[in-house]
Amino acid sequence: EERGTEDNLRYAREAVARLDVEKHREQIIIFNERLKKLNLEPVEVPSYEAELSELNELINSTKTIVENGQDIKKGDLLAEVDLDFIKSKGLSTATPIVFTNLEQDSKLKVLKMGEVKANDAIIEVQK
Repeated sequence: EERGTEDNLRYAREAVARLDVEKHREQIIIFNERLKKLNLEPVEVPSYEAELSELNELINSTKTIVENGQDIKKGDLLAEVDLDFIKSKGLSTATPIVFTNLEQDSKLKVLKMGEVKANDAIIEVQK
C-alpha cells in the first residue's frame, strides 16, 4: 500500500525526531533544505542555547587554582566551585578522582564514600 505525501512527511518528521540531534544535525539540515524547496515546514532542530548559556555560567563560576603540570600535595586547594549554583541547576556535585602516577601493581582501598569534608581520608594507595 502506498502512503500519501502527508503520511510520508509525518513519518519522516517522526523519524527525524528520534535521531540523535547532535550526531545527525547535518543530515537533518539537508532534510530541512529539501522540505523548504517543496515549500513545506522544516523540522525544528534544537539549538541548546539555554543549556549552553547555563554551561558557560557554570564554567565562569568555577575558579581553577593550580596550573596544568603543577605539583600538588595533600591539602592544596585545586579549585573553587560554587556548589549551591551547581545544585540549583539540578546537577550532581559528585567529584571524580583521577590518579595519574600510580605504579602498575598499586591497589586502591576506598576508605569513605558519599559526602566528605576537606582533609577526610577517602582512598588509600596500597603497593
